Amino acid sequence: MTTLLMAAILALSPAERDSLLERTPGKEAFWEEMLELEDEEIAHAAGLLFAEIPRLDRLEMTEEVLMDHILGARHSRDVFYAELPDSIYERYLLHYRLDEEPVSPYRTFLSSFWRRRLPSQIGLDQTCDWISSWMSDNLDLTDASYFGGIASPEDVIRAGGGTVRELRVLLGASLKSLGIAARPVHGWFRGPQGGHYRWLELWDGRTWVPFTTAMDSLPDGFDGLAMAICFSDQSYLTDSYAPTGLLSIDPLPDSTQGEWTLGICVPRQGALEPLDWAVSDPLRQDSVRLGEGSYYVNLCLRRPEGAVVMWTGIVEISAGETTIVDLDDARGVIMSSPYAPSEGMATE
Repeated sequence: MTTLLMAAILALSPAERDSLLERTPGKEAFWEEMLELEDEEIAHAAGLLFAEIPRLDRLEMTEEVLMDHILGARHSRDVFYAELPDSIYERYLLHYRLDEEPVSPYRTFLSSFWRRRLPSQIGLDQTCDWISSWMSDNLDLTDASYFGGIASPEDVIRAGGGTVRELRVLLGASLKSLGIAARPVHGWFRGPQGGHYRWLELWDGRTWVPFTTAMDSLPDGFDGLAMAICFSDQSYLTDSYAPTGLLSIDPLPDSTQGEWTLGICVPRQGALEPLDWAVSDPLRQDSVRLGEGSYYVNLCLRRPEGAVVMWTGIVEISAGETTIVDLDDARGVIMSSPYAPSEGMATE
């Protein structure tokens, strides 16, 4: 076993492993067996997934699904890349999660499905474009008719279509099944076309490049981008798309009493778009890189009877500069309001 592989396996301490097992009731024996397989490479991959996938995925995981993803990723790793770094392979080829689709063994099915149809000896870019075009020509786009999760990639193929989210997951899952590292991106935009959008990025062997299709309907040139993150690991990608500045939060004092919340929104046509995954804890020093423009910072205090007292400030983010928001100043404004609870009053 290489030193790198041993170090990665040992990264999950026995205490951390036991803690995760305790939070996976009914699946402890299954995961213990997978983590102790004689094949060190498979055991290592199982350990990576066990440590990083959502809790519900750990509960729903089966040997069929786990082996489909581990073996599928291992066998396709070198198809399109001369040398795929471990950091890219482990996070963006081995990992299967693209949205809120069910846990399913999609790699074997999709790999076979596409290899029966793809032209022979085409490269990474041509493969991506061909699959996207085939999906556009052969799968129907349907409206979401209910709230909740989305269909699995295999079910979308068998049904002959799906929603925008389902088709995007199918596209990403298809590329992964063939050995192309892909990651899902969420972006929040201001302006006339502002709102919350999703798209994919692909690893081209050197860097990440956006792979957008007609169904993504993104603002031209990513104009008005406020924030972009990778959904699967919550890494910030805004710098890759737009000039950014730093929004830094000076938190409330530790002694502050009450139920306080913090939110950041970007203005778009007719509404304010909340920036999920931005700074949200008013009691902790934090910062986030955002695209240039105006933002609304909301500090809220919930009164004992349930009413909320809010302070809203408008901040301007400029490229390469740091903008600091002192929440203690905002707290002073809230506490001076006639609608605020008295100092020291319990808010539970």
